[in-house]
Amino acid sequence: MIMNRGPDLTEIEAFLNEWLKDGPHFLVELALKKGDHIEVYIDSYEKFTHQDCIRVTRALQEKFGTWIHDYHLTVSSAGLDRPFKTTQQYHKNIGKAVKILLLDGQVVEGTLEGLTADGIRILSSSSRKKSSSSDYDEQLIREIPFAQIKSATRIIKF
Repeated sequence: MIMNRGPDLTEIEAFLNEWLKDGPHFLVELALKKGDHIEVYIDSYEKFTHQDCIRVTRALQEKFGTWIHDYHLTVSSAGLDRPFKTTQQYHKNIGKAVKILLLDGQVVEGTLEGLTADGIRILSSSSRKKSSSSDYDEQLIREIPFAQIKSATRIIKF
């Protein structure tokens, strides 16, 4: 006898994207771990609270019924320290300090100025020697294609 294991991750992803589309929250990542653990990470243009996690969990339970109870479900905020996964996270962090790790190992830190058609614009400082007696900081706007970005995270300043 073949048991129906319920919807696949693409169905869950489609449901969550539709359910979240008119609000401030958006799906960042959905993963199936160790065969029976579903992890849902959501970010927001506003606050994403514990109550929001409960609402998302209940929406999944209502949509997918008892099937979802066969899994250990974790719904969480994407977190400030987690790498960006979506262009929405880049949009959300325009004007904020970010750290970009490029595929070649280079690290670029600066203020996320905006997005281009295929990447980001970042304002970074570079110390350059103006003359033998003085240094100065030069502000550089650099465009970085998404294809060159290994990871991007927000720099948290307290």
